[in-house]
Amino acid sequence: MPTAAAVADFRTYPLISELADARVLDDQIRVQWADGRLSPFHHQWLRDNCPCAECVYSVTREQVLEIVDVDAHLSAVSACIDDGFLQVE
Repeated sequence: MPTAAAVADFRTYPLISELADARVLDDQIRVQWADGRLSPFHHQWLRDNCPCAECVYSVTREQVLEIVDVDAHLSAVSACIDDGFLQVE
């Protein structure tokens, strides 16, 4: 995913548990939360929901990326937790 700055998200969500770990698997990134829960995020879903300025127009919050233009065999190179956020390359 692009490394450009993220677009502000004006919605608020309660933080139930901090991110603890992220592991890249063949078809997904598996996130582990501090309370032990695991959440699978498939590569295509993550790509389609990328909030960076290259994927979302900041003024209207319109999605610029067209998921149909993304390779069906998309995969992540790396994933980590950085300052509480999931970072994916």
